[in-house]
Amino acid sequence: MKTQKKLSTKKMLVTALLAALAYVLNSFVYFPSMAPFQHFVDVLAAVLVGPWYGFASALICGILRMMSGRTIQAVTALFLAPFLAV
Repeated sequence: MKTQKKLSTKKMLVTALLAALAYVLNSFVYFPSMAPFQHFVDVLAAVLVGPWYGFASALICGILRMMSGRTIQAVTALFLAPFLAV
């Protein structure tokens, strides 16, 4: 029981760190209607912590990007990237 809780906490921490990394990288490098670093980090998250946590990381980053003034396109590709990475 304790090992599973510790593993879940570790996965959540890695998910949050990867979402923050994707957001920061996308803030520095900007291509119109493209987010190559977000997709790279989405695939990396799916490989490291699994597709559901990868999806959560992509969703967090997409929501942060939308809150900073980007369009809904910030969230459109996040549905398939983590699941295609596995």
